[in-house]
Amino acid sequence: MDAGESKEVESAEDSVGCRNCQQPEIEPGYNFSLCRSCREQMAQRPLPQWIRGTAALVGVVLLLAFIRFPASLSAGIAFDRGHRAETSQHYTEAVTQYQKVVTRFPDSTPVLVRLCVVSFHAGQLDVTAHTLNKLQGRELSKEQADEVYTVSDKLEALVKQIEKLDKIGQAYNRSMLRSPQGAPTP
Repeated sequence: MDAGESKEVESAEDSVGCRNCQQPEIEPGYNFSLCRSCREQMAQRPLPQWIRGTAALVGVVLLLAFIRFPASLSAGIAFDRGHRAETSQHYTEAVTQYQKVVTRFPDSTPVLVRLCVVSFHAGQLDVTAHTLNKLQGRELSKEQADEVYTVSDKLEALVKQIEKLDKIGQAYNRSMLRSPQGAPTP
């Protein structure tokens, strides 16, 4: 088939009209012969349901990520501030910062270990004891376990000293109550 014959075939197809509805008026300038209304109808094909569903799922995941991101970012900043305060031995500030992180991530073992150590150094023994209870039964790395056991041993020794001092104080109070010198003067 030469060029002259192909032009005759094209003009024969064009003369038939729209390939979809057979309407004689076709829209010029396109390779596929369609009328304007059929071309617009085919161009407005709806998106498949699986694409819509996937887009909705991705949208929900992104929305949740954007909602959670600020809190996670502030927890990361607080952890960094706590670490800097700990290395510069500002333990009270480190406790405050690590508690912010624990509020956001209550089951984070590394943060709980850091909080346990710095709260002991800050003298906040109630926080130390509470954190030690949370750490019970968790799997710790060797370094974490060493730090926690050191704090636990020091806390136990401190409690024994306090109990011993309490007994001495109670004995002193009893002896003062028995002695006539301990009685108030009129």
